[in-house]
Amino acid sequence: MANRKRDVQILLWVTPEEKKIIFSKFALPKVLKRMSLREEECIMTDEALDEVIELYSDTTGIRDLEQAAEHIAANALYQIEVDHVKSVTFDAEMVRNLLK
Repeated sequence: MANRKRDVQILLWVTPEEKKIIFSKFALPKVLKRMSLREEECIMTDEALDEVIELYSDTTGIRDLEQAAEHIAANALYQIEVDHVKSVTFDAEMVRNLLK
């Protein structure tokens, strides 16, 4: 129990820049791999990454970031399968509309 409490306290101090790194380097690639998508099929602009972090700025853990990654990857997969596009590039507006 003490270790869990310590982990929660550490997550309270995660900066927006650190969340951006966690999302782009760990959460999104993990979800893409699970959905059998390649990174070049689901592209996030810098503004899109900033928008994800802004939308989840009041959260302390990474679970919400992983859920955001799942929504984004699922949307990319849908567009690839249904619209027959080779890749999807998400900008800030697309992220905002998808995650709100």
